[in-house]
Amino acid sequence: MTNGIQTGRRLFVALTALVFCFAVASNAIARGGQRGNSGASYTEQEVIDEVNVAGQTVTIAGETYRVSDSSRLFDERGGRIRLFELNGSAGSSDGDMVEFTVRRSDDGRRNEIRRLAVIAGDFE
Repeated sequence: MTNGIQTGRRLFVALTALVFCFAVASNAIARGGQRGNSGASYTEQEVIDEVNVAGQTVTIAGETYRVSDSSRLFDERGGRIRLFELNGSAGSSDGDMVEFTVRRSDDGRRNEIRRLAVIAGDFE
């Protein structure tokens, strides 16, 4: 009788684990295949459309991102820069080409720039 109870418990644990794995996979599919939990990051390369210093935002490829005090901004040589030093294509010159890492926000706020490095731009 004990073996039957132990086998039943093992089967229950195995089925519970299978359901959990299915739930995790379904969540990944619902997110469009992006891996990770909320707050996960991803890196892209694009041209800056607009820089809003007062609003602490940057618009890149039509999407607006928050820039916080913890965001790290770098010029082509790796030196730290400030938000106002970035150039958007909405102005008279071409926008800076940047590589940036974004922290996704699942709480309704804008996604946040974690790291932004200028690949090609006009710095003097």
